[in-house]
Parts: sequence; C-alpha cells; structure tokens
Amino acid sequence: MRASTIELNKRRRAISLYSVPGRAVPSLTLFLLQIGLLMSIVASARADFSGPYDPTPPAPGIYDQSPMLPRGFGGWTLWATAGGIILDTSLAPASLALNVSTPASGHAGFLFTRAADSGTVSFQYSITGENVGRFEWFNNGPQNPTASPPSTFMGTNSNPIVAPTTTSFEVQAGDYFGFHLSAIGNLFPTIVGSRTVTIDNLVAPVPEPSTVTLMVTGAMLLVWRVWRRSK
Repeated sequence: MRASTIELNKRRRAISLYSVPGRAVPSLTLFLLQIGLLMSIVASARADFSGPYDPTPPAPGIYDQSPMLPRGFGGWTLWATAGGIILDTSLAPASLALNVSTPASGHAGFLFTRAADSGTVSFQYSITGENVGRFEWFNNGPQNPTASPPSTFMGTNSNPIVAPTTTSFEVQAGDYFGFHLSAIGNLFPTIVGSRTVTIDNLVAPVPEPSTVTLMVTGAMLLVWRVWRRSK
C-alpha cells in the first residue's frame, strides 16, 4: 500500500511540471512550446555589439588612445596609427562612436575585430565633422591589421552624412574586419580637420548554437521520459 502511494505521488509531481492551474493542458505539448521559444531566443542573438562583438571590458565609456599602442576592447582592437583616436562605448551594445580631430598633419586609427563565423556583416553609420576627413571599412582576411594594414578598403566616405546609411559585406570565419577613420588639418593657418562616425545596427555572423541545441535536446528527451512514465 505504501509503495503504491509513493508511486502515485511521483506521477502527480511529474504531471504538475507541465500543467496550468485551472486548465488541462497536454504536458508534452506545453513542454515543446517552451523548448521552441527557448531555441528561437537563442537563434536570434546575433545583432548589435554583443556576444563575440561586445566592446567590454573595459567598462563603457570614452577612451582616448595614443598612437601605435593597440588596445583591446572586448572582442575589438583600437589602434591609433597617427595622432590619436577616441572610442566611445558608452552607448554599447546599441552603438559605438569613433572620433579624430586635429589642427596638424593628420590623425587616424583603426577599430577592428575577427569574424566569429562566415556570413554577412551589415551596419549603419552617420558622419559629422569639418574640413578634410574620411571613414572607411575593410575586410583584411586572415591578416591582422597591426601586422599588415589594409592596402585597400571595401568602402569609403569622406563627406558628413546625417541620415544613417547602411552597408554590408561578406566575411569568412576568422577574418579581420573593421573600420578606419582619419582627419587632416593645418597648423599655419590653423584649420581643424575632424570626423566623428557613429556605428549602429551591427549584424555580424556568430556560430550556430550547436552546444546549446544539444543541451536542449537532451533536456527534452529527459523530460519526455518523465512524462511517459507518468502516463
């Protein structure tokens, strides 16, 4: 009699895992709906400056980088090649901003990362500034820009752009891709050259969540067996 009571209690607990108070819902149906929702959330996590493209640590803020000293920002590297370059991560993961400003011969720098998987990179950008300057983007293949700077760029724009502009290009897993910003001024007479570019709506490829999928599948099979035993 005691053994039968224990078995009955086990079945009640198993059934209650996937029941809705006040309403009879098939346990397996509810469970599959929950699994489907979880997998859809996982599969969609590939936009903006997040995951492998997260620019933190360090903490979000405004950073002025000296020339010839590459510095890591999460999955990104900031490299000032002339003068200095400023990186603003205070609005991450929604957007990043780069700035160069100089009354001298020129300031320039790179911000780059590595593609976590093969696919399409797309982003929006807007540009402000005065006098001479340029914003460019690139895919340097397997070459690290600090060792082999890009000799050509996939796109370039030297004019201020208020309305966000969208562009895209293809990458292979492991490719170095990113952005280059420059400005040129003049000391005599003093002419300040400046450019600020804001980059947002970044979409970049990430590996398929195979590990998570396997874990979810294993959990689904386990709970399915519990549900079967409760019948």
